[in-house]
Order: sequence, then structure tokens, then C-alpha cells
Amino acid sequence: MFRTLSLVAIAAAMTTPAHAHDFWLAPSDYQMEEPGAVTMDFQVGHGTEVSPWNLRWDRLVALKSYSASGSVDHQSAIVPRTGEAPGGARIALDTPGTHIVALESYHSFSDLEAEKFNEYATSEGLSDILAHREQAGSADTNGTEIYSRRGKAIIQVGADLSDRAMEPVGHTLEIVPLAHPYGLGEDRQLPVRVLFRGEPLAGALIDLTDLETGEEPMAEARTDADGEAVFTLPEQGIFKFNVIWGWPNPGNDRAEFESIFSSLTIGVGR
Repeated sequence: MFRTLSLVAIAAAMTTPAHAHDFWLAPSDYQMEEPGAVTMDFQVGHGTEVSPWNLRWDRLVALKSYSASGSVDHQSAIVPRTGEAPGGARIALDTPGTHIVALESYHSFSDLEAEKFNEYATSEGLSDILAHREQAGSADTNGTEIYSRRGKAIIQVGADLSDRAMEPVGHTLEIVPLAHPYGLGEDRQLPVRVLFRGEPLAGALIDLTDLETGEEPMAEARTDADGEAVFTLPEQGIFKFNVIWGWPNPGNDRAEFESIFSSLTIGVGR
């Protein structure tokens, strides 16, 4: 049902590696004994080249948490980045159970030299983009895209695991666990599904990184026809799942393509 494969390292983008596009939510706690507040950092980068995301009000569509009790808007908890301090938020999780904290950003713009863009699109498996450039005869020209970010973190409060962890929040591109990441069996296998516009997405590349120890992804997989892939997790660590999807953007004078970067972070054995 699931397929796993090895990929080459992602190529450089702009003046930093394409992995610099990776974005994720980094809560101070992933598993809390009782309801309370959690500090949320917003990170961008890869491996040792990680820095706070440039958090500004005009870049943020939504910051919400989801639980069995419903959803809560946390935009009022945001402190934008300044020259002296990174941006962040302090989010109150007032009920026991499983919570998903989710962020959605507005669009940004990227313009890459042809070679860098083609390498980036190839290593990320952006087949629609590559086919479009080949058919349009534009493979030797700069690649322009508008891109946006989605990030989720699963936080457990108390011992009561809820099915909310396995439900989508409605992001355009989203990684959804098919088992509760904090209730895995002895085989430590976690199947996940990628949804694009609410439907399973086949052929998407997912990478899994241990944020505490790994500079490169510890595993990478391509989703099957049902949009699914499976990963085996160690008993302890902070893990980031990351996926990118892009498509041609005809009729847009600013950018030839549109893409979305989506991540899911969990902390097991914490």
C-alpha cells in the first residue's frame, strides 16, 4: 500500500538552499500534563541553517487551534518579529485532549535562475511544473512562483488521546496522520495522508526530519494513489514532516507557477 524511496538532496534556491523554504511550528511543549499556555516559535530553514520566520501581521492569514471542543482563533496572541526579538505567540490550551495548532500564510514571491529552479523542482518532485516548462520551451529561463506556507503542530494535553489528531483542518495542502502519533504501536509506524484542496494527492514527496539531531531528512517517501505514505518513528524525538506541491499558474503576470509548503511537527517521548 505504501512506497518509500530515496531522493537526492534538495538543490539551492535563491542564495540559500531550497530547504530554507521549509517552515514549521515549534511549540515549547508537545505533551503537557494539564491545560495551560504553550510558547510557539515559527521556524524556517534546514539543518543547522535555521532562523525565526519573519513573522508580520501582513503575512498571516490565520493562527488557530483545533480540539474536540472546537476551534479557537489565536491571532491576538501573536507578537510580530522586531529588530531585537523573534516573533512568536503564547497560546492557551484550556482543555484536556489532543490539540492541533495550525498557521496559514499569505503569498510570497520567488524568482530563481533556470538551473536552480529546475533542480529545485526536480528534487521536490514537482512534475506538473517541470512538464509545463518543457512543453512551453521555458526550461532555460528563470522560474518565477508565488508560494505560501501551512504549518501544524500536534500538542497533547493530559492522557486522553482524541481522534482530532487524525482529522484535517482544511488547509489547501495538508499532512494528516492516519494514526495518533502519541499512541503508536510497537512497530512505531505512522501512516500519513497528503490532501490537496481536500482530496488525496498522489505522487507528493514527504520528508521526515528529526529536528533535534538531523541535518538531513531521516526518511523520504512518495505518496501512493490514495495520497498515503508510512514512516517508522523512533521512540523519542521532535519530528517534522514536510511536503511541497506546485502547479502552473496561467494568466498570472507576476509568476509562472504557484506552490505551497506544508509541514507537520510532533514530539514523541517528551
